[in-house]
Amino acid sequence: MKEALTNHFKSCGVIAMVSFRRHPETDVVNGLATITMMGNDADEKVMLLNGSELGGRKLVVKANPTPRLKLDHLNLPFGGSSVPGTS
Repeated sequence: MKEALTNHFKSCGVIAMVSFRRHPETDVVNGLATITMMGNDADEKVMLLNGSELGGRKLVVKANPTPRLKLDHLNLPFGGSSVPGTS
């Protein structure tokens, strides 16, 4: 399931993590997944996959953009004001 989701969403940006919500007692996946992505316009790109099919199931995709991580205050040696590939 993780590989199928990764392949389905990889065109939208860099996939940092794929996780599944599981039933607390049975540990069975309940059909909900969270895909954490990085990249320019990743939130807009994933929304293009809303309603697409994967494994015979119709996907409901919701973007939950998070603020860009600013690193100016950390005085890191590589410089820049955001995580590489995400600004």
